[in-house]
Amino acid sequence: FRSFYKIGPQDVCDEGAIHINDPDKPVHDEAIQTCGLLRCSCAVPALMDIYESGIKERKKVMKVIPASSNEDLQLRCLEALAMIADPRAKKLFLPALNHENGDFRVAAAEGLARLADPDTLDTIQKARSAAAKDRHFQLALDYALYRFGQKDRIGEMARELDSTRYDQQVYNYFLEFTPAQLVDLYPTLRAAKGDLRIKLLQVLGLRGDAKTMEEVEQYTHDSNADVASAALTAVRRIQSRTGGA
Repeated sequence: FRSFYKIGPQDVCDEGAIHINDPDKPVHDEAIQTCGLLRCSCAVPALMDIYESGIKERKKVMKVIPASSNEDLQLRCLEALAMIADPRAKKLFLPALNHENGDFRVAAAEGLARLADPDTLDTIQKARSAAAKDRHFQLALDYALYRFGQKDRIGEMARELDSTRYDQQVYNYFLEFTPAQLVDLYPTLRAAKGDLRIKLLQVLGLRGDAKTMEEVEQYTHDSNADVASAALTAVRRIQSRTGGA
């Protein structure tokens, strides 16, 4: 399954959905993650059923002491559903915004972000206003609000690329941008310096198209050698995908 989700063949979805209920914990954990990463809509009913049933997994602590927990399995299912972003899962995402576990709240916000259902906008805005101190949750809600057209959220998210605690979360959101959405990062890129500019160039290189390259090429002679190197790498990546010379 790890090989499958790295390679990305959609025809593995049916097999992955079957193994979501495998009795072996490592197997069903990987199957769940694979179905999420590959956006397997056929797995949604099984994932929702497990999440709602509260099934407890049997696992061992220190390989000896038996312990039971359902939260780990539920979270895995919710995270996979958030990646798939099927409208059927909206009924799980909405109440999970108020879950006592912050990881559940973040997954729910990410699922609603990718759904971008207009009916949920008011709920997301209220959750953002109330999301005090939980920065991971705030950023997930900012991403959701960006997906609803609130482009001012870009600056709020991009600043965290300079942090060591939230940078990967924001980086992953930016990697979901389409080439058309990458344009919204340009003002931040132009104002950025050092590591922040490098990380934004990495995103553009991984997600951009021929039009993106026009922006990236401006930094290939940056006075910061690391920035210039990042820009050159981004150009090569775009060229390899678009067939550009």
